[in-house]
Amino acid sequence: MSTWLKEKGKKTQLIESTKKPKTTANQDLVVTVGGDGTYLKVAQLFKTNPIPSVGINTGSLGFLTQVSEKKMKTFFNKVFAKKAVLHKHNLIKVKVKNRVFYALNDVSIERHNLSNLLSLTVNLFKKKIYTIRADGIILSTALGSTAYNLAAGGPILHPSLKNISVTPIAPHSLTVRPLVLNDDYQIDIQIKKTKHKNKKKSTLSIDGKRYCILNEDDNISISKSSYQHHSLKDRNFNYFSILKEKFNFGERI
Repeated sequence: MSTWLKEKGKKTQLIESTKKPKTTANQDLVVTVGGDGTYLKVAQLFKTNPIPSVGINTGSLGFLTQVSEKKMKTFFNKVFAKKAVLHKHNLIKVKVKNRVFYALNDVSIERHNLSNLLSLTVNLFKKKIYTIRADGIILSTALGSTAYNLAAGGPILHPSLKNISVTPIAPHSLTVRPLVLNDDYQIDIQIKKTKHKNKKKSTLSIDGKRYCILNEDDNISISKSSYQHHSLKDRNFNYFSILKEKFNFGERI
């Protein structure tokens, strides 16, 4: 691909998915080759500088990396002819223990090493919504709603929506259901103390990657970030066609 782009008169720079380039000046496009996991890693590298991104799928699902190797040249010719459309997605900011993280897809809080159920209180604007006992909870962007959120029974959100879904993981309840909230809202998750002698630990994961261990009484604050992720799509991109292709959405079982 790099050779073909050079033949087109384009300058290229190859980097590993774990190493951010020393400078992003004069860079017009980020091309990720791999699966959705690789795409999310690269998105983290460029989170403070929203250079338009394209994902070439060499993985399995390819929901974020939607351009196949066979259609790669056709797609880039459309990009060069300015026949691609820019899509903008807000990242969410996660604050915990004086640390700040950013997520493009989702944030999850889960029990650590098969410990007992977590007791989690969900607050909106510092007012309690509910307390649940569950394996954990997922807070997902609209773009990430078809990832872990979907697997846990959460709703599918069109990626153009400015929402966050809150989906409990295996809640010990018949009444608690996923919520869809405006991404302008501040959501706080508090890990409550329980009567168990052993203090329960939990894991904070961002976009499928474990970031830190949480303890009882920790508070995790989730809000909309000022950072955005920019992706390029074909003008004929149809979200529901992708759902049908990847998940057999709307098909008879």
